[in-house]
Order: sequence, then C-alpha cells, then structure tokens
Amino acid sequence: MRRNHLLAFLLLIGLLLIFFYNFLGGASGAETEVQHQLRIQKERKAKDNFLKNDAQSPLLPGQKAAFEGLAYFPPAFAYRVQARLQKLSPPENISLPMSKGQPETYLRFAKAYFKAKGQSFVLTLLRKTGQDPRLFLVFSDQTSGQSTYGGGRYLDIPYQEGQKQIFLDFNQAYNPYCAYNAAYACPLPLPENHLEMKVEAGEMAFHP
Repeated sequence: MRRNHLLAFLLLIGLLLIFFYNFLGGASGAETEVQHQLRIQKERKAKDNFLKNDAQSPLLPGQKAAFEGLAYFPPAFAYRVQARLQKLSPPENISLPMSKGQPETYLRFAKAYFKAKGQSFVLTLLRKTGQDPRLFLVFSDQTSGQSTYGGGRYLDIPYQEGQKQIFLDFNQAYNPYCAYNAAYACPLPLPENHLEMKVEAGEMAFHP
C-alpha cells in the first residue's frame, strides 16, 4: 500500500512537471532563469504541503506536527544540464538493490551523456514498471551522506518516444521516502550512477 501511495504521489508530481515544462518552455530548453526559479519554488512549496498535510505523507504524526519544510540548496540554473540520450537496444530488466528487503525489477532503458563543471559524465536511466512514461534516475554524488541523503537521490525525467535530448535538472533531485521514514524500502543507486562531483542542488538531508 505504501508503495502505491508513493507511486501515486510521484505520478502527480510528474504531471505537474509536464505542465510546467509545457507552460514555461522547459521541455524545449526555452525556459529562462527566472522562469526556472519560479517553477522550482512552486514545486518545493507543493511538496512541503503534501508532506505536512496529506494523509499519504510518509511522515509520522509527530514529524508532521513539527515539520516546517524541507531543506534545499538554492535553485541554480547551472545544474539544469542538457544531455544526449542513447536508448539501449534492447532495454533490459535489472534487479535494483533496495534499502531493505528483496531487489526490485526495473528496465535499464537509456544512457544520458552530459557535461558539468568541466567534466563529462554518463548516467544510466531506468524505467519503472506500469504506465509511467517518465525515465527514472537514482544517483549518488560527493555530497551523499554529508549534506544530502546517504542512500542517494532521485530524478523523474519527462520523456517522449524517440527523444534524443533531455534536460537533467538536478534542482529537482529529491529524497526517497526511506529518508523520512525507515518503514519504507527504496531503490539504491547503481555503482555506475555515482557522480564524482558535488551536486549542490535539489533536496538536502532530512533532519526531523
């Protein structure tokens, strides 16, 4: 049931992302820095409201009562990077390790090639089971276990079949539910998805 709640919330966030991408030009890359900052702030406010007030929030009652908002790095346009997408042919099922319990099956779907801070990187993008069309990134970086959650962070990436370029907006990097509540089991990053740089963008470590 908790997994269903998580998927429902992530799907809602995904729909909001698609709306803002279409409305503000994010999907085409035409989004300005000001528009980007406004979009990120709206998304963060919506998530804080969900965690504080929604019945499906992963926070425990005591945590909800004390919750005043998540900690984030300030929005930084430089962490919204364009990546070349190479779909794997054919995509393959993989068993993704979880924070606890048995591995879960995901589809190893594509590789994303991009540059940041003068370095070149490659990340593996996954696809979840079901009807969710987005791509799923589980990654770690040099902030993991320090200023950000040690189990890695996630990105949900809008995708249309045949797309060759995507934007990885690390300002949207978010914590898995197990960062807030140990009752949840969450996917862990593949070793190949560790970034040898500090991604000082997105959600920071949760301190109840």
